[in-house]
Amino acid sequence: MINLKVKAQTAVLFVVFAASSCASDNQQSVSECFQDRSGLNVVRVDERNHRLFVVPTEKDEKRLKIRLENARSCFTGDWAEDWSISLFSAPELAGYQHEEKIIPYHQNDAWVNGYIGEYFGPTGEYTPYPARKQ
Repeated sequence: MINLKVKAQTAVLFVVFAASSCASDNQQSVSECFQDRSGLNVVRVDERNHRLFVVPTEKDEKRLKIRLENARSCFTGDWAEDWSISLFSAPELAGYQHEEKIIPYHQNDAWVNGYIGEYFGPTGEYTPYPARKQ
């Protein structure tokens, strides 16, 4: 009888633990999920425009695309239909061209050359150096 009670209590604890584990996974932020699945470092999040700013440690375009594809499932809910990833060479460059903190990096084209890629999630389109004049 005692053995049966222990088994029942163990089963209840397992179910509670499993449910809380799933709940915490569902609450994981887009940026945390993206970092976990892509292995890329998120340095900034723009919730309003559904954009992550990322500084990769590698610059190989094929490898970056694979990493980005690995994280597509992170973009759910409000982010599902409209999201993008901006890739920069350094954290201080991660931002929009018009922002006050970015303007000093326009000198000598530091921002333009440091904006190494743009990945548009809904289509999977990758654009290398999107700020450079074509």
